[in-house]
Amino acid sequence: MVPKIFHSVHRAHFSELDLYGHMNSEHYFKYFLNHRFHGMRENDLGLQKVMELPIAFVIRKTEIEYIKPIYGDEPFIITSFISELKSLTSIALCSMKNEEGKLLSTCKMHLVCLDKKTQKPTKWPKGLFEKYFLEKAPIPKKAPTPH
Repeated sequence: MVPKIFHSVHRAHFSELDLYGHMNSEHYFKYFLNHRFHGMRENDLGLQKVMELPIAFVIRKTEIEYIKPIYGDEPFIITSFISELKSLTSIALCSMKNEEGKLLSTCKMHLVCLDKKTQKPTKWPKGLFEKYFLEKAPIPKKAPTPH
């Protein structure tokens, strides 16, 4: 199975810039996290459906590497996919690139599935991750426009 790759395009907002004109490091995680939820919505798993699930997606650990600065008003593209799926955990890999394809930042999210009632790790519900994987490699699509 081939992981489905999600894409989104963003721009750093004025309020997120530091005095050097680039996005403050505190905002990178927010962009990576919101990007993953956009991907969930693409898979027909919007916030209401997530709230109705008997499980919770909990980020156990996040690793962010800051490679090059992101300047205000310059579009950046986030891509992500599920790189590892185990019975209780998964790993999502994300990257931020500029329009020329130069790597700006990477993120590795370690997720665990928790039962909402017991707050203990549990297996992912059957059928939840099928939409995150493809039977064969996808045909490349044009990148979306910035927000």
